[in-house]
Amino acid sequence: QEVRRAQDDIASRLRDMTTAARDLTDLQNRMGQSVRLAG
Repeated sequence: QEVRRAQDDIASRLRDMTTAARDLTDLQNRMGQSVRLAG
């Protein structure tokens, strides 16, 4: 049971990290676009 919980914890953390990474990439893309538009 403990192992199962630990695996679930790790899995959810990995999901959070990938979601955060995707958000960061989206943010960078948007910033890059606005810079191009302003330039």
